Amino acid sequence: MTNKDMTELFSVMLLAWPQAEMFKGGIAKLGPTIELWTACTKDIDFWTGQQAVVLLCKTSKFPPTIAEFRQQAEVVEQKTRDCILADWGGLRRCALGLKRFSGIDPAAVRRWYQGLPPGLAKSAVDMMGGPDKLLIGDGKGLDFGGFSRAYKSAMRNKTALPAGQKKLKGV
Repeated sequence: MTNKDMTELFSVMLLAWPQAEMFKGGIAKLGPTIELWTACTKDIDFWTGQQAVVLLCKTSKFPPTIAEFRQQAEVVEQKTRDCILADWGGLRRCALGLKRFSGIDPAAVRRWYQGLPPGLAKSAVDMMGGPDKLLIGDGKGLDFGGFSRAYKSAMRNKTALPAGQKKLKGV
């Protein structure tokens, strides 16, 4: 997280908890606080921070501590992993089919893709360049790393705060 990112998140938090003592004086007076939060959240990306703030707004009567913010960021990361793994599991089941011990069936991967409804999994495969790009090692394996990166990118591209909020399952 950068100072700019954190300032934007603090602007949202100020709207969510306008009577909180820590926000008296507005964003202009929060420089040292924002610097501390930035130093303590360098490992959290902006999108995850946005989602964490939304969760906190839904569940907290009071502004969060850094630890509470970090905890919600981890919840967002876990839910992101869960979404990716759920769609990946569907692909693997379809791609392996009855050929579990003899490799991937490229035709099954294409059928899985064609049967996907519009959504994150389909967007991720499109970002990768189509279902054939899921295949690696001469069609003997599937590219989980590429799928995961593309899925996260699709997720982030479809999300803005506060309007147009893309909800993770359970968030």
